[in-house]
Amino acid sequence: MENNSEEYDALAEYRNINKKKYEDRIMKENEELEKERIQEEMNEKIQNEYNYKQLQIEKDREYSMQYYNAINNINPSNNIQTNYGSIVLNNYTERLINPSNYRYQENDITQNLLNNSEQPSFFNRIRYSFFSK
Repeated sequence: MENNSEEYDALAEYRNINKKKYEDRIMKENEELEKERIQEEMNEKIQNEYNYKQLQIEKDREYSMQYYNAINNINPSNNIQTNYGSIVLNNYTERLINPSNYRYQENDITQNLLNNSEQPSFFNRIRYSFFSK
């Protein structure tokens, strides 16, 4: 009987030690997660501030151009003509309203395919490749 109580006390002590270690580990992990969350929030806030500043710079540039044109009686063109006759909007506000008209890069290959009517269409090329064998 006395032997069982000693074993029980050792087992209870072992459990208490491990429970304490477990609680300490959980607290450390929670602190690390909290630090990481705070760091992510700070990074996101910094990025948002940077994006806002860039937006303000672009808006200020546009308004400066408009003011300059108004002072010098210049009729500004809001459109820039590309090599292929497509229109790129130069005005910040118009780009926000009509973003589909804004082209970032000209593609010579697609333009050549569209202009060259001698080549068969995509459908005909597929049909020839499947049925010619």
